[in-house]
Amino acid sequence: MLYVIACSLNNKTRNYQPLYERLKGLSANIHEAAPNLWFIQTDQGVPQITYALSDCIDRAMDKIFISDITGKTMNGWLYTSSWSWINAHNC
Repeated sequence: MLYVIACSLNNKTRNYQPLYERLKGLSANIHEAAPNLWFIQTDQGVPQITYALSDCIDRAMDKIFISDITGKTMNGWLYTSSWSWINAHNC
């Protein structure tokens, strides 16, 4: 499955390095398209990904969005490297 993960990280005093490490630990196939915007290919589902990341954010201040984009029509303005990564992993 191919997912998009978008975060709004709002706690200026929180160290978000554990979040970034947890994201990298979810799959070897991960691409950071923009700050706090990732594409990830994994067999895990949205609930498992959400749970894995939940203790790495400030749930009162931060926002996170995870969506399955496998095989979906998509468009937008991203770097060529991001579109190349999506097209290579979107089976």
